[in-house]
Amino acid sequence: MAVHLITGNPIKVRAVETIVREFELSGPVVAEDHDLGFPPQPINEQIEAGAILRAQAAWQRCEHAEDLGIGIEGGLLHLSSDHWLSIQACAVAGSGNRIAVGFGPGYVLPPDLVESVLAGTTLREAFETRLGVEDPMRRGAVYYLSNGHIDREVLTREAVRMALVSWRILGETGSPHRSPHEKDSPSP
Repeated sequence: MAVHLITGNPIKVRAVETIVREFELSGPVVAEDHDLGFPPQPINEQIEAGAILRAQAAWQRCEHAEDLGIGIEGGLLHLSSDHWLSIQACAVAGSGNRIAVGFGPGYVLPPDLVESVLAGTTLREAFETRLGVEDPMRRGAVYYLSNGHIDREVLTREAVRMALVSWRILGETGSPHRSPHEKDSPSP
């Protein structure tokens, strides 16, 4: 079973590779960078929609029915408390148009970063400017805001983990979704 994802982001690739090993899914992780025309900084429902779009695009590149497409999207989620969270979503797509979604932990962003993002900049650009740092390792704003206690890869791994848990749950509850280990579907 191969796992395909649409990203050029090495953090997302490493996160998927780690969780695929943890879930004991055999086969390679194949990443391809491809512009899907989605906003560079998704907000609210665009986060889940972007993850699903990426997963479906990745699934289209799969060669076997048991392969999976994974899509990861990060963005800002507005809460009713008037706070904004930075959150990661992950979607898993498989044969039969099956999709499962999971989310990683979210954290509240400082208002000035939110204002910058809502004005059109990406979160990365906003925090690099605000904090006066460059982030060549792509650890993410959370790394700097938490004084190095957690980074973006950890958040991304949790989103991937929760999406695969959702995939398994949906496969075991009689829904049209199935476990990624089932191989009885025809090729895509």
